[in-house]
Amino acid sequence: MPYQYVGKKVDVKVTANTLAIYFGNKRLTTHVLFPEYATNKYSTHQEDMPKSKITEWDDVRIKNWAKSIGPHVFDIVDLIFLRCAIKEQGYNPALSVLNLSKKYGNERLEAACEIALRSSPSPRYKHINAILASEQDIKEKIFTLKRKIRQTMQIIPVHI
Repeated sequence: MPYQYVGKKVDVKVTANTLAIYFGNKRLTTHVLFPEYATNKYSTHQEDMPKSKITEWDDVRIKNWAKSIGPHVFDIVDLIFLRCAIKEQGYNPALSVLNLSKKYGNERLEAACEIALRSSPSPRYKHINAILASEQDIKEKIFTLKRKIRQTMQIIPVHI
């Protein structure tokens, strides 16, 4: 819907394939509906966005924060923006991922993002949060340390 009409009462007409928004007798916009199996998709027209949306966040600042945490966090944030037709659509999903560092810390978020990237071509907040909540990142770190210790013990020659 064009941003000028945000907060105004509009009428919505939904058919099997489209959604049309009307203000009075004027049709403001029409969007093609995604199939039911398509989730987390947006249908925003660039012309419906304000010319200069004032925000304290932009994609450069968000990507710099991601980069400061680690390369895997940056990769996920970058993927989020690549999936968006309009960069502003990526702000909330990217910030949701980055805000996990406030609860779990940078090191754990980086580890969780590495795990998420190995298991999904397009990880999202829900996936990363589940990894952190279940402590999968910590369990994997312990497993890796134990394996390294076993490998080191096999290399050390024992003389009797």
